[in-house]
Amino acid sequence: MPVPDWLPYATLAASAVAAGGAGWAVSTTRMHLTRETRRARELRTIRAELTHDSGRHAVETSLVRDQVTERYQELSVALTTFQRVWIDAVRRRTAPDAAALPPGADDVQADVDAAYQELLRVSTITVVVARQRVAPLLEMLMSLDLRVLVPYSTTGAMPGPAVERLNREHGFLIEIQRLLRDAMRADLGLLDANDLGLLIMDTKRVVDTLSPDRRSIGFGATERRMVEYLAEFGVRVLAGGNERDYTMEADRFAFYQAKDPALAGAVEAILALYGAELSLAVHAGLDEQARLPVLQRVVASLECGFRDRDGILLPDGTTVYAFRPGR
Repeated sequence: MPVPDWLPYATLAASAVAAGGAGWAVSTTRMHLTRETRRARELRTIRAELTHDSGRHAVETSLVRDQVTERYQELSVALTTFQRVWIDAVRRRTAPDAAALPPGADDVQADVDAAYQELLRVSTITVVVARQRVAPLLEMLMSLDLRVLVPYSTTGAMPGPAVERLNREHGFLIEIQRLLRDAMRADLGLLDANDLGLLIMDTKRVVDTLSPDRRSIGFGATERRMVEYLAEFGVRVLAGGNERDYTMEADRFAFYQAKDPALAGAVEAILALYGAELSLAVHAGLDEQARLPVLQRVVASLECGFRDRDGILLPDGTTVYAFRPGR
């Protein structure tokens, strides 16, 4: 049977189509494999970067944690050192053979000041890295009133109100120290949920109830109680004043103001220190509402040993402290 003329051409065309299909299949497969290979390479790169970032983050987190821990340890040491120096200063000041101090004399106070400056330095460094629970307590710690920490006395004996004020400040320091210990553990993730809740409540209580003004013995006291505090400090009435409430009439008050130009002007009270004797006069022109804040400022000055104001030395050796409106 003769072969049709078109058959060779058909066979050739079919072979060409088959070859083309095979080439297309190979090309498509290669493209697919190349794309998958590239994708796998990209995924490996991403995984490597993620692993590197995760490792770097873990290292950075560890370094930060170590830095916070180191700062907290330094703070604990500085706080303990300050408390030791302060207790030693109080022991020296209140010893049976402790001598009376002239105005402005702060022998052992200098040691306390130096220890506090170191505590303040460490606290300032720590507050930079301090976390949520420690930061507010550091702010409270910086409100510590150094002026009342070492009792002042003109006789060598410690007046009851001065000891009471010292104890209040000491109680505040102990409270802050206790809370800081738990706050450090909380910031480092070492405090359980129940203790953390107690820490939050205790911190709020301290912030609300132990602010500097509330720690003064004069906070919330009546005028009668303030007069009693003055008597316990050994304060007498300046000659010519009222024995009951320390008030003095304007003409007599002006007599004392005339003793030095620095006493001129608006003066609400004059506290005189002569040797070991303290005397006070409050201007009688003040009404009861205005008189109480003046007495509170006088008591606050006594409880910090006149470290809040400068005295005026008169020719006869008397040191006078003037209390002006708001000061």
